[in-house]
Amino acid sequence: MEQSDTTLTPLSVLRMGPASPPTPEVLAFLDFTLTISNAPGGGGPMVVSTLQPAQLLAPDVPQFPPQNLLFNLLRPVPLGPPGADPNSAPVVLQGFPVTLNQT
Repeated sequence: MEQSDTTLTPLSVLRMGPASPPTPEVLAFLDFTLTISNAPGGGGPMVVSTLQPAQLLAPDVPQFPPQNLLFNLLRPVPLGPPGADPNSAPVVLQGFPVTLNQT
């Protein structure tokens, strides 16, 4: 996996979540290109990119910058050739738990 041009990715957001009482949460956006070495059906490697930025959420942020903080996808992410229709993406990323560690 290779991160795409970060100048095109929206900035991450530290905001107050909807819980009561509100707690801080981090919403991160990520564009990337993924190479699938053994693509289904053969034919060699398959290279796909995010057609919409992945949205990763970490609720209940105890400190900032985050340390050992788990982020999860908010919704599935369509992947395909650049410019493809996200509604007909050949690959959809269903989950992508990521632990962010600034130490």
